[in-house]
Amino acid sequence: MIGPAPADVLIVEDDEDIRESVCDVLDDEGIAADAVGDGRAALDWLRHAAALPRVILLDLMMPGMDGAAFRRAQLADPALAGVPVVLMTANVQAIDRLGELAVDAIRKPVTLDALLSRLRRYL
Repeated sequence: MIGPAPADVLIVEDDEDIRESVCDVLDDEGIAADAVGDGRAALDWLRHAAALPRVILLDLMMPGMDGAAFRRAQLADPALAGVPVVLMTANVQAIDRLGELAVDAIRKPVTLDALLSRLRRYL
């Protein structure tokens, strides 16, 4: 089985419009990105990828496996634990406890400047 093509950024977001918009913006900036719709799909993507992304952009509130459950599973897997995660959330409480969930956060609604400035820290 051939895994996903290498990407600099893996976007984990259940809202299809947001996923596509972020992918389009990153593509316009010359940043390779791929996207999945929930935490379980993200774990599968990561475990089969030709190379790990440099950063994961993670929505927190998703059906199925949400962002917090994904992050726990990611940290429990030594092969995946080192990939930094940037939360993309409107949940202020999650941002307040950022250290438990991610290295950084972008508050929704996401602005182009905030998105690019945060991601460039890891690219």
